[in-house]
Amino acid sequence: LAPLLHEFQWSLDDYDKLAQGSLAGHVIECGAQCTGGNFTDWRLVQDFDNMGFPIVEVSEDGSFVVTKPKGTGGLVSTATVAEQIVYEIGNPQAYLLPDVIADFSQVHLEQVGEHRVRVTGATGRAPTAQYKVSATYPDGYRVLVSFLIAGREAPQKAQVIADAILTKCERVLAMRSVPPFSE
Repeated sequence: LAPLLHEFQWSLDDYDKLAQGSLAGHVIECGAQCTGGNFTDWRLVQDFDNMGFPIVEVSEDGSFVVTKPKGTGGLVSTATVAEQIVYEIGNPQAYLLPDVIADFSQVHLEQVGEHRVRVTGATGRAPTAQYKVSATYPDGYRVLVSFLIAGREAPQKAQVIADAILTKCERVLAMRSVPPFSE
């Protein structure tokens, strides 16, 4: 939201623009999830191993277009964007953020081109006086990864995603002259 506040000189009490800008951030915050990475209709998504990461082209009025780089895999459709909008927000009429309480219940999605979805309609109101805090501190290193695959044909979808992750990792390692995985 900060780059949009700076670029467009938005006021801190223009809650509708803050809600739209926050929605743009919410759509892209899970990376390739809105470009088909965890889409219900996953068989419609092409080239999982070259999944394009999302781009939002935001206008001064707060409306924005979701897209991805040309020549990359994935899918940007009203359905992929809609799934990301409802992901992890709890109450769509009161998504609590530090700068605004966003209401996504009247959001409108329009397919305006191949891999281009225009998003409008988020509204906002003044934020609460409380903040949620997440704190981290260095205490050694540990990596734990889990990936929830749900919905129809979950085992097949999981295999496609796993194969894509391994293929992409091997491609990146090869660019650094690292041999492929042995197991």
